[in-house]
Amino acid sequence: DAHAGNLVTDGTHGWLWIDLEETSRGPAEWDLAVLARHSGDHAADALRGYAGEAGIAVPDADALAPFDRARLLEGAVWTLCMAQLYPARYAEPARTLLAAVLSG
Repeated sequence: DAHAGNLVTDGTHGWLWIDLEETSRGPAEWDLAVLARHSGDHAADALRGYAGEAGIAVPDADALAPFDRARLLEGAVWTLCMAQLYPARYAEPARTLLAAVLSG
């Protein structure tokens, strides 16, 4: 879940990831698609920063598209499950995400 909501700064080491339940050996594009989606106007800068640190080419939108779609589906399923437990908080976001998945 490479988005700003999962970052904290400890004042010494800079920014640290705090949400690692999806840590895996899968393709980096899985997280880069989330990073790009949630970075808004700063998406290009975030991807360039990652690419520079990793020593790779900056991934383009076409390379990230299938991962972005898969993450959207994952988010919809997770939110639908959470809506069963906490309908007041998750019912509307679940409907919105499901509609986005079904429209694409």
